[in-house]
Amino acid sequence: MATLGIAWESGSDDAHFNWPQDVAVDGFGTIYVSDQGNNRVQVFDSSRAYVHTLGVTGEWAGLCTPGSPNGLFIDSANRLYVADGGNDRVQVFDANGDYLTTIGGRWGRSNGELRNPQGVAVDEAGNVFIADWGNHRIQKFARRVPGWSR
Repeated sequence: MATLGIAWESGSDDAHFNWPQDVAVDGFGTIYVSDQGNNRVQVFDSSRAYVHTLGVTGEWAGLCTPGSPNGLFIDSANRLYVADGGNDRVQVFDANGDYLTTIGGRWGRSNGELRNPQGVAVDEAGNVFIADWGNHRIQKFARRVPGWSR
Protein backbone atom coordinates (compact mmCIF):
# COMPACT_ATOMS: atom_id res chain seq x y z
CA MET A 1 0.00 0.00 0.00
CA ALA A 2 1.23 3.51 -0.85
CA THR A 3 0.18 6.81 0.67
CA LEU A 4 -0.01 10.37 -0.63
CA GLY A 5 0.67 12.93 2.06
CA ILE A 6 2.16 12.38 5.49
CA ALA A 7 -0.26 10.44 7.70
CA TRP A 8 -1.52 12.01 10.93
CA GLU A 9 -0.15 15.48 10.14
CA SER A 10 -2.09 18.25 8.45
CA GLY A 11 -0.21 21.01 6.71
CA SER A 12 -0.08 23.34 3.74
CA ASP A 13 3.15 22.33 1.99
CA ASP A 14 3.29 19.96 -1.00
CA ALA A 15 3.66 16.86 1.20
CA HIS A 16 0.60 17.51 3.38
CA PHE A 17 -3.16 17.86 3.14
CA ASN A 18 -5.67 19.59 5.37
CA TRP A 19 -9.05 17.84 5.10
CA PRO A 20 -8.68 15.96 1.79
CA GLN A 21 -12.19 15.40 0.41
CA ASP A 22 -11.93 13.48 -2.87
CA VAL A 23 -9.45 11.88 -5.23
CA ALA A 24 -9.63 11.29 -8.99
CA VAL A 25 -7.25 9.74 -11.52
CA ASP A 26 -7.19 10.66 -15.21
CA GLY A 27 -6.37 8.53 -18.25
CA PHE A 28 -2.66 9.35 -17.90
CA GLY A 29 -2.50 8.20 -14.28
CA THR A 30 -2.37 11.76 -12.95
CA ILE A 31 -3.80 11.92 -9.41
CA TYR A 32 -5.92 14.86 -8.23
CA VAL A 33 -6.75 15.45 -4.55
CA SER A 34 -9.25 18.07 -3.38
CA ASP A 35 -7.63 19.57 -0.27
CA GLN A 36 -10.51 21.44 1.33
CA GLY A 37 -8.70 22.88 4.33
CA ASN A 38 -6.08 24.47 2.07
CA ASN A 39 -8.54 25.63 -0.63
CA ARG A 40 -6.68 23.85 -3.41
CA VAL A 41 -6.42 20.78 -5.60
CA GLN A 42 -3.06 19.01 -5.42
CA VAL A 43 -1.82 17.24 -8.57
CA PHE A 44 0.57 14.26 -8.57
CA ASP A 45 1.96 12.15 -11.40
CA SER A 46 1.39 8.41 -11.71
CA SER A 47 4.42 7.71 -9.49
CA ARG A 48 2.87 9.93 -6.76
CA ALA A 49 5.39 12.77 -7.24
CA TYR A 50 4.01 16.30 -6.71
CA VAL A 51 3.39 18.15 -10.02
CA HIS A 52 1.52 21.38 -9.21
CA THR A 53 -1.38 22.97 -7.36
CA LEU A 54 -4.65 24.29 -8.72
CA GLY A 55 -5.47 27.33 -6.64
CA VAL A 56 -3.45 29.34 -4.17
CA THR A 57 -2.95 27.61 -0.83
CA GLY A 58 -4.96 29.35 1.87
CA GLU A 59 -6.80 31.78 -0.42
CA TRP A 60 -10.58 31.48 -0.46
CA ALA A 61 -11.60 32.97 -3.78
CA GLY A 62 -10.35 33.89 -7.19
CA LEU A 63 -10.89 32.72 -10.72
CA CYS A 64 -8.84 29.54 -10.36
CA THR A 65 -8.81 29.17 -6.58
CA PRO A 66 -11.41 26.81 -5.14
CA GLY A 67 -12.79 28.06 -1.82
CA SER A 68 -13.65 24.64 -0.42
CA PRO A 69 -13.06 22.00 -3.08
CA ASN A 70 -15.14 18.89 -2.61
CA GLY A 71 -16.00 16.39 -5.35
CA LEU A 72 -13.80 15.80 -8.37
CA PHE A 73 -14.60 14.23 -11.74
CA ILE A 74 -12.52 13.61 -14.85
CA ASP A 75 -14.33 13.25 -18.17
CA SER A 76 -13.31 11.27 -21.26
CA ALA A 77 -11.27 14.24 -22.56
CA ASN A 78 -9.29 14.33 -19.27
CA ARG A 79 -10.94 17.60 -18.17
CA LEU A 80 -11.07 18.00 -14.40
CA TYR A 81 -14.34 19.18 -12.81
CA VAL A 82 -14.03 20.60 -9.28
CA ALA A 83 -17.11 21.09 -7.10
CA ASP A 84 -16.21 24.32 -5.27
CA GLY A 85 -18.60 24.53 -2.33
CA GLY A 86 -17.19 27.77 -0.95
CA ASN A 87 -17.85 29.66 -4.17
CA ASP A 88 -21.08 27.90 -5.24
CA ARG A 89 -19.65 26.70 -8.54
CA VAL A 90 -17.99 23.93 -10.48
CA GLN A 91 -14.76 24.85 -12.21
CA VAL A 92 -13.39 23.00 -15.22
CA PHE A 93 -9.67 22.61 -16.05
CA ASP A 94 -7.91 20.91 -18.94
CA ALA A 95 -5.32 18.12 -18.54
CA ASN A 96 -2.56 20.74 -18.14
CA GLY A 97 -4.39 22.44 -15.27
CA ASP A 98 -5.43 25.43 -17.35
CA TYR A 99 -8.79 26.98 -16.42
CA LEU A 100 -11.52 26.40 -19.03
CA THR A 101 -14.87 27.51 -17.63
CA THR A 102 -17.19 27.83 -14.63
CA ILE A 103 -20.63 26.34 -14.08
CA GLY A 104 -22.77 28.20 -11.56
CA GLY A 105 -20.98 30.70 -9.38
CA ARG A 106 -24.07 32.36 -8.02
CA TRP A 107 -25.55 31.46 -4.63
CA GLY A 108 -29.28 30.82 -4.71
CA ARG A 109 -32.22 28.50 -5.19
CA SER A 110 -33.17 29.18 -8.81
CA ASN A 111 -32.19 26.91 -11.67
CA GLY A 112 -28.51 27.37 -12.46
CA GLU A 113 -27.72 28.72 -8.99
CA LEU A 114 -25.92 26.58 -6.43
CA ARG A 115 -25.53 26.41 -2.67
CA ASN A 116 -22.40 24.55 -1.58
CA PRO A 117 -22.04 21.94 -4.34
CA GLN A 118 -20.44 18.74 -3.05
CA GLY A 119 -20.17 16.39 -6.02
CA VAL A 120 -20.02 16.42 -9.80
CA ALA A 121 -20.29 13.84 -12.57
CA VAL A 122 -20.40 13.98 -16.37
CA ASP A 123 -22.22 11.51 -18.63
CA GLU A 124 -21.15 10.33 -22.09
CA ALA A 125 -23.19 13.09 -23.76
CA GLY A 126 -21.31 15.78 -21.82
CA ASN A 127 -24.16 16.62 -19.43
CA VAL A 128 -22.87 17.75 -16.05
CA PHE A 129 -24.69 16.62 -12.89
CA ILE A 130 -24.02 18.59 -9.72
CA ALA A 131 -24.94 17.56 -6.18
CA ASP A 132 -26.34 20.89 -4.98
CA TRP A 133 -26.06 20.13 -1.26
CA GLY A 134 -27.50 23.36 0.14
CA ASN A 135 -30.59 23.10 -2.08
CA HIS A 136 -31.14 19.36 -1.51
CA ARG A 137 -31.14 18.55 -5.22
CA ILE A 138 -29.15 17.40 -8.22
CA GLN A 139 -28.91 19.87 -11.10
CA LYS A 140 -28.21 18.87 -14.68
CA PHE A 141 -26.34 21.24 -16.98
CA ALA A 142 -26.19 20.57 -20.72
CA ARG A 143 -23.27 21.98 -22.66
CA ARG A 144 -23.67 25.50 -24.06
CA VAL A 145 -26.80 26.39 -22.12
CA PRO A 146 -27.31 29.11 -19.46
CA GLY A 147 -25.33 28.38 -16.33
CA TRP A 148 -22.09 27.68 -18.19
CA SER A 149 -19.91 30.76 -18.37
CA ARG A 150 -16.50 31.49 -19.83
